[in-house]
Amino acid sequence: MTRSTKDSRKRELTKLGIGLRKPDEFLATLFQSQQQAFSTAFLDFRADLRSRPQSDVLIERLSKDGQVQTAAVLETAVRSGAAKL
Repeated sequence: MTRSTKDSRKRELTKLGIGLRKPDEFLATLFQSQQQAFSTAFLDFRADLRSRPQSDVLIERLSKDGQVQTAAVLETAVRSGAAKL
């Protein structure tokens, strides 16, 4: 997982069965495949922060940091009631 894939040796990694993923793709896919575990980890993360931000604040920060896809799936899940973050 890396933000910068331009310096990676993609062919060599592919030969080893390793694929490159950007953090946004990885996190969004992880949430979609393991929603309960992801939600629990997100709640624990919020509780560990000194400021104890609301979930919508953290989701906004993710989006501003470039994790747009992740922020979108999290926001949709929260709004629909499918996840509590």
